[in-house]
Amino acid sequence: MPECQADGLADTLRMIGCEVKQYSHGGHFDVAYSCNQWRTIGFESHDAAHNWEKWLKANGFETSHDERSAQANGGANRR
Repeated sequence: MPECQADGLADTLRMIGCEVKQYSHGGHFDVAYSCNQWRTIGFESHDAAHNWEKWLKANGFETSHDERSAQANGGANRR
């Protein structure tokens, strides 16, 4: 992937608490990452939570959606 795309992905992964390594070779960049702990993320809207859940799943993450916690806490929770 191009460097700017790799940097953006790496920044997002770090933001959610992942360990990230970037490599440059053969004219492109690779991003390797590891997230070994569950995280809980609150979102301002149900749509935002679903968009993040879709992105996380597309990037190999396991997600869990708990509507009851979201309603009790007045927001949406994601791991």
